[in-house]
Amino acid sequence: MADLNIIQYFLGANAPGGFYSLYDQLIVPESARAVYILKGGPGCGKSTLMRTVGAMVGIAGHQAEYILCSGDPDSLDAVVFPQLRVALVDGTAPHAAAPLGHPAKKAGICKGLRG
Repeated sequence: MADLNIIQYFLGANAPGGFYSLYDQLIVPESARAVYILKGGPGCGKSTLMRTVGAMVGIAGHQAEYILCSGDPDSLDAVVFPQLRVALVDGTAPHAAAPLGHPAKKAGICKGLRG
């Protein structure tokens, strides 16, 4: 049986008329406790970090909504925890802007990985 605490969906799509986005509906900014923007190069571990945090939050009994990347469904654009009112968001290009003008916290996760 599928885990009912895990939801996956797209908030954007490449359509014939151009890119169609629903990212402004990621989380309600007025009620969000925190939005964390992750910055780092390709293959750095942003999606892995988001999946790991999502799994831990799920183990704690909270719902996790995984926002899949429309260009690469194996990667994540974000993970949202509605009950906690928290989101982790990929902030690298083309996702460079903080969603909804929310006062987000940025975390450069790959700086310490450089040799």
